[in-house]
Amino acid sequence: MLIISLLLLIYNLLSWILLFRDLWTLEVIATKFYPQWSGVIYSLENFLRIFKLNTVPTVAFILIITGLFYFYFKVIKQAVSIKFVIIGAICFQAIAFFSYPILSTDVLSYILSDRIAVVYNENVWTTKPNKFVNDPYFYLVYPIYKDADWTNMTRIYGGINQAIYSPVTAFTSAVFGTDFIANLIAHKLVVFLFVIGTLVLIPFAVIFFNPLFIIETVGSGHNDIIMLFFTVLSLKFFNKNYFWAAGLFLGMATQVKNVAILLFIFLALKLLSDLKIKQLLAFTLLYFGTVLSVYYFMGVNPVDTIIRTAGSINVYWQSLPMIVRSPALNYLLLIFLGFQTVRTLIFRKNPVEIYAQTLMIYLLFFLAAFWNWYPIWLLVLIPFLPEKSGIKPYILAFTFTSMLGYAAYWLSLRFNYQFFLWPAIIYGTVLSGPALICLQNIKKKYL
Repeated sequence: MLIISLLLLIYNLLSWILLFRDLWTLEVIATKFYPQWSGVIYSLENFLRIFKLNTVPTVAFILIITGLFYFYFKVIKQAVSIKFVIIGAICFQAIAFFSYPILSTDVLSYILSDRIAVVYNENVWTTKPNKFVNDPYFYLVYPIYKDADWTNMTRIYGGINQAIYSPVTAFTSAVFGTDFIANLIAHKLVVFLFVIGTLVLIPFAVIFFNPLFIIETVGSGHNDIIMLFFTVLSLKFFNKNYFWAAGLFLGMATQVKNVAILLFIFLALKLLSDLKIKQLLAFTLLYFGTVLSVYYFMGVNPVDTIIRTAGSINVYWQSLPMIVRSPALNYLLLIFLGFQTVRTLIFRKNPVEIYAQTLMIYLLFFLAAFWNWYPIWLLVLIPFLPEKSGIKPYILAFTFTSMLGYAAYWLSLRFNYQFFLWPAIIYGTVLSGPALICLQNIKKKYL
């Protein structure tokens, strides 16, 4: 645990150094937020440039991440107490809390959207951020590349997500105004609290000691943990046969991110295959009742919102559909979903395992908008999988190579990102973990 903590501390330092490679963000911070410190910021930036901020930090990142995963894989092979897991998890999260979210600017877009709701009193699902060009946070998410214009999109997250973040942003805006550090800390605290909530529900080292999970939750400030908390809560109630509560909390998860819809389908199919009609009705009514009632308060059409969310992003690196540009993949996905439906309904396979398999295949081969932290969606399912489930090694390998995908992306920016092979190289880096596990299994079985 000590070595992991030390490596996380080194990562923290590296994350702030990497900020000085992001000249756009650095200029916005120096001019829009802390002009009184601009001289110090630019002097430090000039000093750090001596150490070649393009290549050296990328190599350091690869070494740190490899080291973190090496010791992570050693720890999870050991029998550890729940107390050890809880103390370690809180320690790791506390360290990562002080890192800069260099891997993604999502948390900055959260702040801007939340300010639209509580400072400007506008509907975030109908009002685009580019209406507020005088807000300093607008420039933190303003697109350097026109194809990735987040400011020209209404909010893609659901009403539960907004209900959680709005009071936080209202408080920080009232007390600290537009202060960058204060707002960033407040949003990270939200993530930290939901990590702790999830830890209480499922205190497993395989989840909370995972470097991708640690860095991409409180480190990067992603709201995925809110969806995962409600998903875990739903599965807990489902396994205890409290189907109304399971439907309620899964509906809340869906009102953070729509991917939870897929889990609802397989859980509902499980109840149908067991001929638990009353339980199915309770589960379904509470699920849709929660989702639709929140949409009512959002003031938007559910179908239009889901379609808009699904098609809101158009340029990605590590994505097979964007590499091959083949619409035939959509038909293959439908066939695969049909196959998984039959396995759940007719062959009565474990619905969580079916969901995990479907989600992994979806992320690897069909999703047009893959981001490197998505494998944590799979990671929290491990406690609910059958003891001998074969998908577990794939999930763990996926988290490692997804993390390395960042380094491949940074190298592309350093060495002619327009080179036509870079998308395939980045995607191949992400895919390599699950692919190697697959090859090992084939070798064991047939050779």
